[in-house]
Amino acid sequence: MTRNLISRQLINLALDHHCQAIVVENLKGWRPKAGKKRTPMKARFHRWFHRQLVTRINSKAVEVGLRCVAVYARGTSSQAFDGSGRVKRDKDNYSQCTFSSGKRYHADLNAAYNIAARGHVLFQGGQRKPTARMRSQTPTHTPRTPVSLSSLWQQSA
Repeated sequence: MTRNLISRQLINLALDHHCQAIVVENLKGWRPKAGKKRTPMKARFHRWFHRQLVTRINSKAVEVGLRCVAVYARGTSSQAFDGSGRVKRDKDNYSQCTFSSGKRYHADLNAAYNIAARGHVLFQGGQRKPTARMRSQTPTHTPRTPVSLSSLWQQSA
């Protein structure tokens, strides 16, 4: 499939489900890990394809009246979307993860839920104050809670 076809299908899907925004990963500055043979070329192609796809989605979203929100995705796959804490990846099948509550999920699905939750927080205007970052770096304060799908459940309850 081409980028044009994929972006058109994503926009149509969002419109069919009455969405107000589309959330994408912000991969600017992402660097691939050192790996197997030909990894740098594969990673460069992935970044290029992702950037082109996001650009097309963004332009089509503006055209039909949707917002496009870019989310910093670091740590989204390491936290459980149900709020139970950190996840453990399987050694045999790295795409599967186990929550501390014992549930087993696909790690990418877990990350997608958390990315959507971060996008919802940004879309609603819930950006943190700039001073919160300074406070979180001092060891006397408790660390910030990562935004996951469970945090949206708690807000709505």
